[in-house]
Amino acid sequence: MTPIEGGYLSIRIKPSSKLFATVTEELAAIREAENAQDPTPEDSATRLLGRLKALGFDDCDGFMSHALAEELTARDTAMGLAGDPVLAAIRMIEEALARIHGEIITLFDSFVTIRLMPTNMRIAASRLEPAGGPITAIS
Repeated sequence: MTPIEGGYLSIRIKPSSKLFATVTEELAAIREAENAQDPTPEDSATRLLGRLKALGFDDCDGFMSHALAEELTARDTAMGLAGDPVLAAIRMIEEALARIHGEIITLFDSFVTIRLMPTNMRIAASRLEPAGGPITAIS
């Protein structure tokens, strides 16, 4: 179920993809933990989002769109139909966006590291040349 203009969109499809087994195992583990710990709904939501992140999804919407695409592909395969070219294009875009997101995170981490370099160079230079010599000027 997802919100749309004027209400919600709910799609029912019989699960038949390989993802269904993974989801079944994950939900069983979450249910077992909930029965043992009696968490708040917020704790349960946090646990579910943590498991989705561990499976490679940023949020529930990302997981739901991936799951729907998997199920539609499995349905087409079971019915002997050719894959939907629009769905294939969407999946390619999804994969490209995931790679780009990973690269952005790596780039951001690099910027954080680089941001501290001038400060570290000044500290090292001041230790090497207390009078403020050429190394301090370069840093």
